[in-house]
Amino acid sequence: MQTKNKLELLLVDDDEVLLMILHRMFLKADPSLDIKRFESGDRALQYLSENPNGDNRFMLVDINLKDMTGWDFLSVIEETNDPSKIILITSSVDSTNHGLASRHPNVIHFFEKSITFSIIKEILETIEEKIEKE
Repeated sequence: MQTKNKLELLLVDDDEVLLMILHRMFLKADPSLDIKRFESGDRALQYLSENPNGDNRFMLVDINLKDMTGWDFLSVIEETNDPSKIILITSSVDSTNHGLASRHPNVIHFFEKSITFSIIKEILETIEEKIEKE
């Protein structure tokens, strides 16, 4: 599956091994992706502040980062009016996460770990649908 437009995908998770695995899985599904990996929310936010044009930027963000929660990350995104679209991931089974995610306009989807190749394909389909609507 190849996305029609060149897009940037940021992977934000404090698990370095998972980041490497996700990177490889996404590239296998779509070799044209521009993927950047961040092991902390702060590093990802610093990148966003230095590269503000996020019109075609999507992020896969873990809710439970070591340096901040995914909810804190989303608050900063909203305060800075960053146009990036967010897909949240979590290993938490807290049933309130879906409701909290739906309150954030930048969030376009929510997945629970573990992330399989079929979920990778679903994420890319979600991204394609979002691009086509805009």
